[in-house]
Amino acid sequence: MANPPLKGIISYPVTPFDAVTGQVDLSALRNLTSDLVAAGSHAVAPLGSTGESAYLTETEWDAACETTLHTVAGPVPTLVGVSHWSTEGTVRRARVAARHGATAITLPRHP
Repeated sequence: MANPPLKGIISYPVTPFDAVTGQVDLSALRNLTSDLVAAGSHAVAPLGSTGESAYLTETEWDAACETTLHTVAGPVPTLVGVSHWSTEGTVRRARVAARHGATAITLPRHP
């Protein structure tokens, strides 16, 4: 899609963690993402406003981003939250999202 419309339901998946290891549960994230698309979401916005993104390591963030984008892989647009406490980190995350096929990125507006 050259200019996909953004309308309807934009789903913000939480990032699930394994109860035993405390690591990001990528299998559960794949299932959640697939379920959101199958349920009729018009777009998926991972790592956005659900809050846990700020507490992920960069390795965890990268894995969650890649997993979500590869799971969606085209049927609906993806809007990846790339906010980081540093400009360098934000740019790095934006590049990772672009490399894995994000339709767009999102950032909060800071005063």
